[in-house]
Amino acid sequence: MSVFADGTGLLAGAREAGDQIAVLPVLYHLLWHGILATDLQAGLLSASSAVELGASQEGGKDADAASALASG
Repeated sequence: MSVFADGTGLLAGAREAGDQIAVLPVLYHLLWHGILATDLQAGLLSASSAVELGASQEGGKDADAASALASG
């Protein structure tokens, strides 16, 4: 989760977090649940969309659980 603490591109963050094929589905799940956030007003979700920690989840219990899930 620290990959997205300062905001980074979706695909760049996935690459930094690990195997992007394994990580991307988890990132989409975290976006869906608001643990991660992106500005969809800026355009459609893409590889370069800036992703950051969701405002309601920063440092929360759900973020810790999601981080454990993503790391395997």
